[in-house]
Amino acid sequence: MSFEHGAIYYAAIDSGTTTTAKTGNPQIVIQLTITHQSIAGTWKPIDHEQRRMYISLTDDAWPYSEPKLNHLGFNGSFTKPQFEMKGVSVTCKHEDYKGQQKERWELADFGGGGELTQADEGTLRRLNAKWKATAAPAPAPTATPSSPPSEPSGDDIPF
Repeated sequence: MSFEHGAIYYAAIDSGTTTTAKTGNPQIVIQLTITHQSIAGTWKPIDHEQRRMYISLTDDAWPYSEPKLNHLGFNGSFTKPQFEMKGVSVTCKHEDYKGQQKERWELADFGGGGELTQADEGTLRRLNAKWKATAAPAPAPTATPSSPPSEPSGDDIPF
């Protein structure tokens, strides 16, 4: 199934894994099941599709990544990441990568896959310590949103 660029979807959060990207940078990969599309302000069921959302854990990305993890109700363990939020509004972006169009999934509320390799123990310890030192308490979990967020007005991703 092809997803529309910039459209808002609802996804169930299946799991998360802390990995090392091909670039050598740590990241959390969140497995999603896309279940609904926002059409005219209401959620319309669609055929379920599996997708991945990547959250970078580099020092430069941390100011953007930490609020996303808090929003999802991250348990604070990069060794065994879990999320209190069981579903989330996401948006699909289409990007050109090496001459091919690829999907990039982001949290809709924040503007802007091959084989997974577990991040090394040193990286996991450093990330766990950083989280404990800087993270705010997670918000209370929520159910399926009552209405989709407003449609994005443009590409306002801060990086």
